Amino acid sequence: MFELNYRKTTLPRVLETIRFEAARHGVTVAGTEIVGTIPLNAIESIVKHYLQTHDFKVNQIIETALLG
Repeated sequence: MFELNYRKTTLPRVLETIRFEAARHGVTVAGTEIVGTIPLNAIESIVKHYLQTHDFKVNQIIETALLG
């Protein structure tokens, strides 16, 4: 069975794997798109990886304070 688990395989890891495989075939990834909804906690790994803010926590997002 196919399972999606953003905690086990982060979105940055998925994107970098796709970029690597695309490069092997001589193409580049022009952009990405999120279709549908995404768990707020999945955003944490994106921010940590691409903004290199390794101490970032989801509760630093102002909207999470508004939700609670």
